[in-house]
Amino acid sequence: MFKLHCLDPLGQPKSIYYDPHTSEITDDSGVALVIEDPERFLSGGRMYNNWTELGSANPISPQNPGRKSPNVKALKIQMGLNCNYSCSYCSQAAHLEHGEAVITNIDDAREFLVTLDDWLQGEPSKIELWGGEPFVYWKAMQVLVSGLRQRFPKSEFNVVTNGSLLDDEKFAWVIDNGIGLAVSHDGPGQPLRGPDPLEKPEMLATWRMFVDALVPVGGMSFNTVLTAANCDVKAIRQWFVDRFGEHVVTNFEGVAAVHHDNARHKGDVLFGKSEYDVMKRSIYEAIVSGEGGTNPAIFNRVRDFISSLALKRPSRVLGQKCGMDREKSLAVDLKGNVLTCHNTGANSKHRIGSVADFESISLDTSYHWSTRESCNYCPVLQICQGSCMYLEGDDFVDSCENEYNYGLPFLAGVIQLLWGLMLIDIEGDIRRPKRSQRAFPVPLVVEKNQNPQQRVF
Repeated sequence: MFKLHCLDPLGQPKSIYYDPHTSEITDDSGVALVIEDPERFLSGGRMYNNWTELGSANPISPQNPGRKSPNVKALKIQMGLNCNYSCSYCSQAAHLEHGEAVITNIDDAREFLVTLDDWLQGEPSKIELWGGEPFVYWKAMQVLVSGLRQRFPKSEFNVVTNGSLLDDEKFAWVIDNGIGLAVSHDGPGQPLRGPDPLEKPEMLATWRMFVDALVPVGGMSFNTVLTAANCDVKAIRQWFVDRFGEHVVTNFEGVAAVHHDNARHKGDVLFGKSEYDVMKRSIYEAIVSGEGGTNPAIFNRVRDFISSLALKRPSRVLGQKCGMDREKSLAVDLKGNVLTCHNTGANSKHRIGSVADFESISLDTSYHWSTRESCNYCPVLQICQGSCMYLEGDDFVDSCENEYNYGLPFLAGVIQLLWGLMLIDIEGDIRRPKRSQRAFPVPLVVEKNQNPQQRVF
């Protein structure tokens, strides 16, 4: 239970109490705060469910491995880890450096289709194609999508791309196959990724063609990673509006995580207080002003958190934010190797099995949030849902700090939206993982909050 110190609309102090494990918010006398007309915040609310009908999430760990089902609902196909860019904070870079990626080609795509019916049951709701850069595998991707689209006409198809290889031919292919595009671009922070394709007038014209055709049908967004050098969400939004117009959809891939030392030294993944303040303030203002509705990442997280409060979502049903701890979420490469997630390579511990033998698949590389002490004592648990599930040691500690500060403005913004209260401080037993000079399999060393009140902004 955390005591949230707030100011009411008249500037008077008011305290409320929040339990992230029961999703209950009460006043000083223990009476639950009422959410008036929650439906107005939950349009298109697939997340507004009856949580009492859900079972507990599986608390996976190396000692309690997760399993995978051939009845896949979210299928992530890794084409390979080759990429024509080398983003400084790339989550795949560590796996590339150690030769963990499996080399694939067009014949592997054909074989993947031939053997598909041997293991996949039913029709996935969503099929995502990932790289590296997927369009590096253009010929293989054409073969793959053609076969998958014939089998699964109702599935939602998405490709995550840096966009630098898009052209008229690929535009026609995307339109013909009903594929959604998530274009990874950091707007004013693009130098951390590499060259900006939009500096070429012909590429800007091509991307405008994609935006004008796909955005009206919900088929395209620009996804930005928030880094210490690029964390003002209003400035990021304006950068894209200046080039594509108000109808452009700007989204987040999230706040930067720390997957390797190169990112720590060169990727601007370590924030200082001033950078955290810019990020928190800009997200908070986007939420309370309504501008967050133009950003699916903000809108969906606000909606999900309000839903958790409206229906008292217990923490026991929370899986990881990425969903890859779930039995029906599967990451697989073109050779049928099952992976921890699409960002990892099969020539490593992250090959957790094969589609040829589902009984032997063992997700023993990751940690559910409930196995990490800091997550159990965190006021933004329902918002963060555990950071990256396979990170360990200092990588987890640094990533957790980013996610914690990313979650705070959502807590503050939703409280402002629902009850008109401005969150100032959080009081309670907040335990933060402690950085060390050596890595632990799980961050077992935590720091209790020595100052019982923690300033939000």
